[in-house]
Amino acid sequence: MVEARSLNAYVVDIYVSCVSSAHSVTSKGFHLVIVSTTVETDDPEAELTPGLDLLAPIKEKYVY
Repeated sequence: MVEARSLNAYVVDIYVSCVSSAHSVTSKGFHLVIVSTTVETDDPEAELTPGLDLLAPIKEKYVY
């Protein structure tokens, strides 16, 4: 969890969940990561940036 108070421009927390081959979810060497928050603006991808920045390099990304 990335706490909102550590992100000056944000009011809500950002949550990061990760699963991998250890959970029998992905192929070995890959991780499936879900980054989520409560959307406050018209640009949800920008709001997720602090959480996404923790994950570099990202092979594929979907924003819904």
